[in-house]
Amino acid sequence: MYGVNFALEVFCILVCLILLISQIPRMNVGEGSQKWFSMMLIFNILMMVGELPVDILSGTGGILTKSLIEGGGLLYFLLSGLLVFAFTGYVLAFINAREGRTNKAFWDFCAVLAGIQMILTAVSMWTGIYFYVDDQNVYHRGPYFVIAQMIPILMFVINIVMMTYNRKRMRSNEWFLFLAYTLIPMAALIIQIMEYSFVPMNVMVTLALILVFIFIHFERELVVERQKEELSGMQVDIMLSQIQPHFLYNSLTAIRQLCDIDPQQAKQSILDFSHFLRANMNSLTISEPIPFRQELDHITSYLNLEKQRFGDRLNVEFDVQVEDFYLPTLTLQPLVENSIRHGIMKKDEGGTIWFSTEEDENNIIIQVRDNGQGFDPRTLKETNKGDHVGLYNIRHRLKTQVNADVIINSIIGLGTNITIVIPKAEEKETSNEISGS
Repeated sequence: MYGVNFALEVFCILVCLILLISQIPRMNVGEGSQKWFSMMLIFNILMMVGELPVDILSGTGGILTKSLIEGGGLLYFLLSGLLVFAFTGYVLAFINAREGRTNKAFWDFCAVLAGIQMILTAVSMWTGIYFYVDDQNVYHRGPYFVIAQMIPILMFVINIVMMTYNRKRMRSNEWFLFLAYTLIPMAALIIQIMEYSFVPMNVMVTLALILVFIFIHFERELVVERQKEELSGMQVDIMLSQIQPHFLYNSLTAIRQLCDIDPQQAKQSILDFSHFLRANMNSLTISEPIPFRQELDHITSYLNLEKQRFGDRLNVEFDVQVEDFYLPTLTLQPLVENSIRHGIMKKDEGGTIWFSTEEDENNIIIQVRDNGQGFDPRTLKETNKGDHVGLYNIRHRLKTQVNADVIINSIIGLGTNITIVIPKAEEKETSNEISGS
């Protein structure tokens, strides 16, 4: 039976290592549940590593062998409580991500039990209450081995109570999945109590972890789909916000006047107007980031139309030092529009917009700056509604698609400076994905 245990544990170690390696790129994404899941994998691997000396060395060797068997037993029992505690952390992080509340009582109770398990394991090294190794280096269960199994079982029961308590905050498939995770290892622990030579605990935990891993990837696919739908909705909102009746009316009125006094300029304005409309309509079918040059052309068309309306009150200066990068469609033109509507045109004398791009070692930096009226940034609410056109949507799409940060600095009476910082590593990955598709 020791040989069977050894083969199963080696196989499960390899499976858990593969799962753990797949989590490495996501360990720093800030998801609490993701970190707890990785801890569960690590604890399960170490517990099985602790079991291996018992499977292959029991009854052989000398003092070193005895130390390895005792060390393995110590590692196994120390982590048995921590493994279930990590699962508690995973479930709590998952639930709290939904509503932002904590279940501190469940957390504290499991933490106390995990601590008790660790203390009793340490005591067992001198008293043998959980396990001991005889003079022939044979591993034996201690007289209170059942306590070592009952503490994790009690922790699993607490988790079942916690999940039942939060049943309404979980979908049915989520609740049944977490219930399966608790019941499968619990059954294994009960079998371990009844059968001396068979140790199925970590094998069953590995099976449960595979179920959780499948669930995590299923959830990620759902999140990606929801983000795509949300981004699509945001693009529609932004497009509609740009093609407002007053803008259409004012632009067409300016073009009509040009037809009498400057037909050639009228033709150019009609071309700018068609380019502007085409870019907005095309945005409805574009989900991936676009080359910066396309967005710059859109800005130019928009500014040409606004120059026809406002004349010398609107001045624009460009300083484009870098163009080879991607960004979400319709993210810069709304910022320029905000500078005109809420900044420069609030002053009788008008003002100037400075538009620039540059790069440093790690980032691409875009700036939209004006010397208009300015505003108090503390009054800018992070919503998708309000006076400032689509700023919430723009921030969200930039962060989601190219991991960019938007920094807003504004002083009332002096103007506004909006800076977009796009990490080069992220931008390079985005461009590779687009070229590959």
